[in-house]
Amino acid sequence: MESLYGRLYKFRERPRRGPLEPFLTEALADLLNRMPPLEMSELVSKFFLPPAAQDAWQELVKSSSGDGLQWIAHRSIYVGTSVQYPDFILYAGDEPLVIVENKIASGIGTHEEHQSTEDNNRIEDDTPLLGSQAVDTFDQVASYGRWLSAHCKHAWPGAIAFLTHFTLPPAGFGMGDRKAYGVEWQRICRWRDVWAWLTRVSYSSSDSSISTWRALAAELAEFLAEKSMNAESITFYDISAAEIFIKSAARHEYTFKQIRDSLSPQWPGMGWSATTRGHILYESKGGILWDWMYLRSPHSPANRPDWYIAWGIRFPELSDRWKGADPSLPLTNHVFVLLSSDKTPLPPVSSQQVRERLAGSWSVVPDWGIVTGRALYEFSSEASPLGDEVIKWIAAKTGELRSVLPQLVQLTSQQQTTP
Repeated sequence: MESLYGRLYKFRERPRRGPLEPFLTEALADLLNRMPPLEMSELVSKFFLPPAAQDAWQELVKSSSGDGLQWIAHRSIYVGTSVQYPDFILYAGDEPLVIVENKIASGIGTHEEHQSTEDNNRIEDDTPLLGSQAVDTFDQVASYGRWLSAHCKHAWPGAIAFLTHFTLPPAGFGMGDRKAYGVEWQRICRWRDVWAWLTRVSYSSSDSSISTWRALAAELAEFLAEKSMNAESITFYDISAAEIFIKSAARHEYTFKQIRDSLSPQWPGMGWSATTRGHILYESKGGILWDWMYLRSPHSPANRPDWYIAWGIRFPELSDRWKGADPSLPLTNHVFVLLSSDKTPLPPVSSQQVRERLAGSWSVVPDWGIVTGRALYEFSSEASPLGDEVIKWIAAKTGELRSVLPQLVQLTSQQQTTP
């Protein structure tokens, strides 16, 4: 039976970021707020604070009796002129105490802090910065730590934790470098350890009837296990799967190289993916093998180098990605071609003119763009013709996109100039 949190797993997927991270942020913040002060204090002490902060934390909890401590997820804060959303923050009243940045496998973002040339301390205000400015760029963890340091009061100097599954922490984080990360108290923690703690406390109660928060802790622990977040290293299943795949890996690489070679003459000057560097990106959470190229003018707006065309193989049973496509994509394994962008707004693919031009063979996917797919069983069953047919099909579909890109560029230009 699917866990409670599995049924509630409804966050919308966005380009380059699935819904798992924001969902777990909200779920853990909610659970922390439901816990009695003793258990909440234990979890924070065990995972979010370094040893140097333990005594001060116990004093803080004792003085407040746990009352007035509240976790808030995705609360907006001003960092220079921009609005940012730390994953979750522990507040005592209106004073922030601890920030937790949650990562599953996504990269670490960067923030620009626009500092006033007249007053470099304006980061302390919760209002946007205007006027003459100098710009500094920080990774998001350092940016949050600097904000926290500026807003902590009294004897508590602030702490920041990096909760992760696969994503590596920023360089130097966890070493107590206050100059780099704003606060001295820094902690790296793992979702597998949170899972183990939740599993333990879920069933440690001697009460005849389990409390609500323990029941929810059990459900969250089960959900983490369903998402394979109770371990990071390989399992026997992974080794068995690798044994099967290793025999085919070279053929996959060769076919994707042939796709690149066939597209290069049609798209001179395109920017090839720096992520794949000529190889396939195997994305487990999306259930796809893919590669992509970035478009350049005149195939994209001159100020939008983030438009890209991607291609690959999708395994729909492994992920919910693109299940909202309209019309629906094939339900079995299929080859795909996608037009999207790293940033918003997306290419205006929903326009009636574009849909008519593509003759209904393409599907619009909310928050992604436009995609088309062809089931693998529709290609030749023989090895050599299959690879050749896939390459020709992808080249033909990228050619269809090429025919509508001038119209998309024009529509984008009109949107940018419309007040």
